[in-house]
Amino acid sequence: MQKFESFRDFKTEEEQPLDPDAAGHFRTETFNQWVFDPVANIGMNIWFASGEGGGGQPFPNFLSTILIFIGKDKYTSISVGKGNHQDGIAAGNAFLTRIEPFKRWKIDFLGLLERTGSTDKPLLSRLDLIVDIKSPPIEQGTQGDRGEVGSSGAVPRIAIRYEQLCHITGSVQIGDRKIEVDALGVRSHRRNSASIYETGAVGHTWATAMFPSGRGFHLLSYQAAPNAEVNFLYGHYFDGERYFEATVTRFPYFSGINDAEKSALELQVGEKLLQVELETCPPFFTDIPPQGVRLTRSPARYMLDGEVGGGVLERSLMPQFAAGKNYQA
Repeated sequence: MQKFESFRDFKTEEEQPLDPDAAGHFRTETFNQWVFDPVANIGMNIWFASGEGGGGQPFPNFLSTILIFIGKDKYTSISVGKGNHQDGIAAGNAFLTRIEPFKRWKIDFLGLLERTGSTDKPLLSRLDLIVDIKSPPIEQGTQGDRGEVGSSGAVPRIAIRYEQLCHITGSVQIGDRKIEVDALGVRSHRRNSASIYETGAVGHTWATAMFPSGRGFHLLSYQAAPNAEVNFLYGHYFDGERYFEATVTRFPYFSGINDAEKSALELQVGEKLLQVELETCPPFFTDIPPQGVRLTRSPARYMLDGEVGGGVLERSLMPQFAAGKNYQA
């Protein structure tokens, strides 16, 4: 299986969004925040992205997607804006502001949230959140030259992707309901990357979580043709102070279940076996064109040695492969 060095010194400018090209178009980039509050039982995905328009051409905007998971209810908002503000990203009614590179961000949103599957009117909603980042950046899924060489042409090439464990606090107000949150999870930043399915993957599992003690882990698996076997697999454990490489001995593949789901994973760190249990919120289930890749995304409650934390479980698989099968080579 392929593997890349996971630790390096990141430059401050790698935390900021790329500037537009000479035509004013933004290149592919995502800032992705997943957290779960196990006490308030609320999960969130806050996603800022630039990308490609029709014909593979980049477009001059950033997109924001707000997903809120409360029990079986899911609330969504999607908006598009003109791109960057001075210290971060502005996209419609959502703002991601860098307070300190790799250390602290602020998330603001004021707009309408719709409850999925409901004909109710959208609710005026507000997010006022601080993201305190608790671990150094660690590369998960990076391929190619890590963005050290300038992009060429209109279509982005593969570059960097890194993650950091985080603690998010503040408030979420949906209509008349206000929820104070104290959530745990992960943020990722992916720059100039192509779709994993365009680079040979036929499925993946992404599982990352943080716990109140400061511990956490990262797991990322890609599956490849022709048999959907695991092609490369990353595992890292954070003890609250530093990272250790981990051997992943068990993790959940795409199951096809469109409801809350219990699962487990295992990480071998030196001589210690970490056994982690998790329970997802009912996921967002999506088919990705043109291949019809099945994708589920959900915040999750994670349990390790009696600690309850929060994170994300995201999985995908192309439709020609059976759901729920163990594809470990």
